[in-house]
Amino acid sequence: MKIKQKIVDIFVNSTHDWNQAMHNAIERKVFEGYNNTFPNGMQDPEQTEERIESMRTFYYQRMMNTASLLLTAVSLTVAFIALMVAIIAIHYA
Repeated sequence: MKIKQKIVDIFVNSTHDWNQAMHNAIERKVFEGYNNTFPNGMQDPEQTEERIESMRTFYYQRMMNTASLLLTAVSLTVAFIALMVAIIAIHYA
């Protein structure tokens, strides 16, 4: 097995529990939202499935946007700290 495949396998195996927990949380939110919006359900099963799928898509997109914003904020903070350390190092060198 190639080293790239081993690295990918390790990454996937180590993040599986987090991904599963996130998936379960999103599914709970989808069905909570559906039950809040339609307390008596919908009459047409096909329409119900379409609505749940659109809600699921919305939550996954929202989660990805939130994760991207958090990653950006952390990256910006690390870059700012690195810049400050570099400025201090240059000033006292």
